Amino acid sequence: MSNKLLPFDIADYLDSKGAIAEYLSQVCADGGADELRRALDHIAEAKRRRAVEG
Repeated sequence: MSNKLLPFDIADYLDSKGAIAEYLSQVCADGGADELRRALDHIAEAKRRRAVEG
């Protein structure tokens, strides 16, 4: 039996203001400038998806 990893996209889980705030809080506490830039890109993608779906 082979194990397969499922794709993970954090933007799929940034579905509320609370989730976004917690994500940013963790990135600010543990990450650097590059990670913060990526986090902002993830948040923008999550918001774009919600706008398209909504």
